[in-house]
Amino acid sequence: MLLRKNADGKEMRVIKGGFTNNEQACGGKEKQYLFKNFAYGVWNKDTGEEESQYVTLAFEGKLRDMVLKLDLKKGDQAVVFGEYSESEVEKDGKKYTNKYLAVSQFSLVNSNYDLCHYFKTNSNGTEYTNLMLTGRLAGEVEIRTTTTGKEVMNFTIASNSGKDKTRWTRCTLWKSDLNEGLWNMMQKLQKGVKLYVDGSPRQNTWTAQDGTEKSSEELSVFNVRVVAFPKKKDSGQETVNDFETDFSEFAGTDNIPF
Repeated sequence: MLLRKNADGKEMRVIKGGFTNNEQACGGKEKQYLFKNFAYGVWNKDTGEEESQYVTLAFEGKLRDMVLKLDLKKGDQAVVFGEYSESEVEKDGKKYTNKYLAVSQFSLVNSNYDLCHYFKTNSNGTEYTNLMLTGRLAGEVEIRTTTTGKEVMNFTIASNSGKDKTRWTRCTLWKSDLNEGLWNMMQKLQKGVKLYVDGSPRQNTWTAQDGTEKSSEELSVFNVRVVAFPKKKDSGQETVNDFETDFSEFAGTDNIPF
């Protein structure tokens, strides 16, 4: 789970988990919402164990119609993004906390449709545009050292928009003491692994030899999470990864537990 604040200061969350049952319910004045129960793991650093958390996903509009067509089943894995909220209810003299996520984007782990979402954040009165997406690692990572001695990593993510069109996003990750574990992990990943990345996008423009204007998008990466590893030849199934891996514990070691 990753926490975000949008430009209005509302809490947004990115969650990787699975649907807990086959049931779904519609609600709202005109039943415009579709509700699905969802479970995800949160790593407890104090106990060294993963704890299960539960949230109700609320789908509206086109997403609601899409989910109805998909007929999602218990155990289906997804990455979801949306606005998080809580409400307290009392039943039989006991208080309970209901947790909701109003989904604005989602991507099924085992589908060809990837998440791609721009959103605004606000820091110290300044508004920034962030981009989050899922996709496949398109090749080996490239590492170089700048003239000032800083190490920088480049890799490309290939995302499917669901319209038979591939989106290519060049990603840049600068090495620092804070991301040493992530840096080590990225060097071990192979082509085809499905990743979640988010960061700050920018457009690079140039003039080609034929005089036409060209542009490409580059993402300065803040976070990377492994969603799933490529299919194994013997099983034909992808290995779904724990979205909650804390890569800091692997800093300074080559033993990344994959």
